[in-house]
Formats: sequence, C-alpha cells, structure tokens
Amino acid sequence: MVGCTSCHTPLPSTVKLSAFGGANFHDPALYRSLIGRLQYLAITRPKISFSVHKLAQFVQTPLECHWRMVKRVLGYLSETASYGLSLKKENSMAITAYSDSDWAGDPDDRKFTSGHCVFLGSNLVSWASRK
Repeated sequence: MVGCTSCHTPLPSTVKLSAFGGANFHDPALYRSLIGRLQYLAITRPKISFSVHKLAQFVQTPLECHWRMVKRVLGYLSETASYGLSLKKENSMAITAYSDSDWAGDPDDRKFTSGHCVFLGSNLVSWASRK
C-alpha cells in the first residue's frame, strides 16, 4: 500500500460497477489475488466488506475500471490503517439492531442487497452485507 493515494471512503456512493463496457484488465491473476486478500481483511474491517464483495463479482473478467476501484479500496486502507473494531466495557446490555436493503440496485443482475449491524451497548458485535 506504499504510494497509494489516500481517500476517505472505500468506494464512491455514486459508482455503478458493471461487467460490461470497458477495457479488460491486463493481469486478472493479480486482481483475483488481491481480492482474496481483501476478503480476508474484511473480517476485521467491516467498512470495506461491501466494497470488496462487490468487486469480487468481477474476478472472472475484471475491467480497468474495477482495478481502479480496487486501488481506491487500498487507498482507503492506507488512510485508515489504525482503524478497527474495539470493544469497551459497558454496563448497558441493551441490544440495538439496524438494517438496510436495496431492491434492484445492481444494473447487471437486479438482485436484492441487504445489510445489518447489531450493537451490544455501544459495541458492534455483528455486521453483514448480502447480495
């Protein structure tokens, strides 16, 4: 990640990635290798989970635009290297859950996307994103 351009978000909220309409990436094996490493890292860095899993949809035939987005995720990780989940002692045992969903937001397959997070007190204890 040395030399990555830092950024404050893993992917722009306005980007719509597609499997069509661009130049093929010159090294698909590199793309697959990096996506695999980012999927492993997403276990402890939930904020990149959606972005990484979205980019993993294109491992068969990655395009140059997908590679630019992978580099953006690396830039985000460079900027936020000290971030991570932390648990602190709480007297409150209140459970709070949030969820969100999107119907037909993907331009290629129109599949349902959802996510949720669960807090115990102020500690995040569960987080998931599904497509």
